[in-house]
Amino acid sequence: MIRQEWDFSGGYIAAQADFNYMSEHYFQLKNSPVGEEDAYTIVNASITYSSESRKWVVKGFVNNLFDEDHRLMVFDLAGDPASGDFGMAENYAGNPRWWGVSVQHNFGE
Repeated sequence: MIRQEWDFSGGYIAAQADFNYMSEHYFQLKNSPVGEEDAYTIVNASITYSSESRKWVVKGFVNNLFDEDHRLMVFDLAGDPASGDFGMAENYAGNPRWWGVSVQHNFGE
C-alpha cells in the first residue's frame, strides 16, 4: 500500500493505492485442471477528504481498478461418473471493478 496526505482547504486530502498479487495456484488437493487459477493482481485506489477535526470524511474509491477476472474458490464436482457424481465444477468469481463514495461522521472528541 502507498498513501500520501496533504493539507487541503481547511482539512486533508489523501491519495491511496494498494494491490494484492496471487501467484498461480490450485483450489483442490488433487490439482485437477479445472481447479487451476492463473496468477492475478488486484489493484485498488481511493481519494479521501477529511475535515481538519477529522470528524467528517468523504472517500471515493475504485476496487479492482483494472477489472481483473479471478476466482475465489472452485469446487470440482466431476468425481467418478459411475458413482453418479455431477460431472461439473462450481466456480465462485471475485468481484469485478466496482466503485463508490462513502461519507463518515466520527462522534466524540
